[in-house]
Amino acid sequence: MAVLDDKTSSTTRIIADIYSYLVNISSAHPFKRVSTADDLLLSRGICKQLLQTKPKKVLAVKWDCPPHGCLKLNVDGASKGNPGMAAGGGIIRDHYGQCIRAFSNSYQQQTNLQVEALALVDGLNMCHNLQVRSMVVEPFI
Repeated sequence: MAVLDDKTSSTTRIIADIYSYLVNISSAHPFKRVSTADDLLLSRGICKQLLQTKPKKVLAVKWDCPPHGCLKLNVDGASKGNPGMAAGGGIIRDHYGQCIRAFSNSYQQQTNLQVEALALVDGLNMCHNLQVRSMVVEPFI
């Protein structure tokens, strides 16, 4: 059993409702084909109006270790709207990738650039308080 919109229903009933909803909207709104999940929907008779689109580029993201004996500070921040309610955080890791310290903060109403800068300042203050002598800083701007 599951609860959805304060109603208790079986998972089978919820799946059937979702299936019915998808069938209804597929006839009213054309969908663009974006993944193999669409093939599953097509095989079940849903979303017959899918359009072929170009595949999106995949951007590989990886974390690089700092040099031996150094720590690395990574920070990031974002606002909901620009400006809007904002939050940021950061992490200090050693050359093995082990977390030394991490933080997250709410920054009230800020722009994206302001919250990135505030998170960087908080991260640098954290490094100073830990008496970090050798570090690499990498913001996610």
